[in-house]
Amino acid sequence: LAALPVRSILSAGALAFATIALSAARWGLFHGDTFASWMQTYGYTLLAIVMAAVLVAALRLQPFARALAFPPLVALGQVSYGFYLFHLLFYDCDRIPIDATRSPLVHVLIDCAFFAFIWALSWLSFRYYESPFLRLKHRWGGSPRHGDALPQPSPAIKQEQAA
Repeated sequence: LAALPVRSILSAGALAFATIALSAARWGLFHGDTFASWMQTYGYTLLAIVMAAVLVAALRLQPFARALAFPPLVALGQVSYGFYLFHLLFYDCDRIPIDATRSPLVHVLIDCAFFAFIWALSWLSFRYYESPFLRLKHRWGGSPRHGDALPQPSPAIKQEQAA
């Protein structure tokens, strides 16, 4: 990816995203409890292209890197492993109240409430379960503690800042 022009990678990502959006609009994203067949066949490949474009944009474009440094996104990234684990435990718990109501606003509010609950649970897990292990890792491995060393910008960002 380093040898390809940024514009080409971002264009491929935008095209892949547009294809996912059009496919979802045409055939739907879900069929019952599983992803639609188009998502199982080519959707994940397109999603990988979109994520590669996001990664390249984050590494090479300073405004995009700044957007990804938005504090709530950083906080979500810090607890992302717990979020990944806990969302599976409560994956269908919101279906019961959502199926009992017909209001789209209620659906959104219920999903937001579950999102906040899982985020809080993930934070508690990070704070009281994962952090002690991370401290052990830093003590034995000699790597810097969390927050001691900030990541350095990519060479492309350094060149943009110098210009």
